[in-house]
Amino acid sequence: MISPIHLILVFNFFIITINSQEANFYYNQAIEKQEASKFDESIEFFNKAIALDSLNSLYYYKRGNSYLNKAFFDSALKDYNRAIELNPCYSDAFNNRGTIYYFLKKYDLALQEFQKAINCDNSYHRSYNNIGLIYLEQGRFSDAIEMFNESLQFNTNDFRTYVKRGNAHFILKQYEKAIADYTKALEISDNLIEAMLSRAFAYKFIGQIQNSINDFSKIISLDSNNFDAFFNRGLSYIDINENQLALNDLIISDKILPNNKIVKNKIGIVYSNLGEFQKAIAEFSNVIALDPNNIEAYVNRGLAYKNLMKPDSALQDFNRAIALDSNYANAYFNRGMLFQNSKYEPLAVMDFTKVISLNPYDYEAYLNRGKSYMRMKRFDSAEADISKSIEIRPDNAEAIFNLAYLYYNMGNNDTAIELANKAILIDPTLPEPYYILGLAHHNKNEIDKALNFYEQFLAKAEGIERVAEFIQITKKIIQRINKN
Repeated sequence: MISPIHLILVFNFFIITINSQEANFYYNQAIEKQEASKFDESIEFFNKAIALDSLNSLYYYKRGNSYLNKAFFDSALKDYNRAIELNPCYSDAFNNRGTIYYFLKKYDLALQEFQKAINCDNSYHRSYNNIGLIYLEQGRFSDAIEMFNESLQFNTNDFRTYVKRGNAHFILKQYEKAIADYTKALEISDNLIEAMLSRAFAYKFIGQIQNSINDFSKIISLDSNNFDAFFNRGLSYIDINENQLALNDLIISDKILPNNKIVKNKIGIVYSNLGEFQKAIAEFSNVIALDPNNIEAYVNRGLAYKNLMKPDSALQDFNRAIALDSNYANAYFNRGMLFQNSKYEPLAVMDFTKVISLNPYDYEAYLNRGKSYMRMKRFDSAEADISKSIEIRPDNAEAIFNLAYLYYNMGNNDTAIELANKAILIDPTLPEPYYILGLAHHNKNEIDKALNFYEQFLAKAEGIERVAEFIQITKKIIQRINKN
């Protein structure tokens, strides 16, 4: 015969079992709703499950996740707190509690929670990963990499962590390591546009432009309206002087994101590169219409006017740029070049001097101020400036042959010859050093050598506008030599 006490115990166990089964039914319904992103409905089912089984830490944790997805942080925290009370070493709950503090930018509290999760389970990769994210936010990039390393030790196929570690390497300018991480992420999931885009930029920074273009092209094959891919592929084409291909991409970028002044400015630059200066002016004018204070557009339009032999319009745009920003070095430099081309050497010197005051290491400003001094017969000043340009940029063949030309004008033919030959070693395609060699050998009455270099100059100078005046002078010199 069964005693009353035994009957009560059996009956209670029967009730608990039924409650547990019913609670589990509601829990499964809640999970189904949660996975369908129906968080309000999932919370209702979790409530029913908890009402039947209030000591199940999993139910509180999962309901906290639904609150977290709704950004109801206070309610989520209460559920995670209760889950931890019931299960003091609940890594998932500590991690998600840390995630809430991360969203609230309470990084110290978040770090404490993530560390608690790791203390409970030292292989808990999610918290290593989240600590890495905080370190990224705090600019502790090397520390972030260490945390991502720990995370990947326990979860080697987490492509997102490879991307994040790649981003940290990228910020540290460790581009090869960044590329390796992005590549690994893409091996795991080959359609990651974020990883492809970042890898394309990394390739570009190490000078592998074609690889960069290949990544942008793959992105476009996956997303035919991806502005970043079209725009940056266009910029990459500019880098390798494929201006027509660049123009095609930039025009598509302009259609995807109309009235973007940066895109229109780049389109104008490409038109200028193609020699279509009227179209370039139209694009720069569009930029100015969108942004009347766009300094870069005024400078670029000024350069287009300069190339169309409209110096007054060019000067007006350069002046406007300077009025908008009296410390914009590029405007002074290009106005100085305009003055130099117009033989207004003192004005050119003033503008190049301003550029140097703004950027003491601008080798082009020193070189061109030196050229203006040379034309003004201020040879000592010219020598100092051109030499300074070479000091800043020792491999600058243009500066070296200009110094050679200066020494020729100063009557120092041997030094002129030495420097002209040095310029040829750096860049054999330049015609000017051959012209200088012809002049210097001619001065030394070495006529055969002079003729040889004059002929080489004419062969290399054919079709180059900047040396048109020297071509005419050389032809006349050769005619005189042949008459004699």
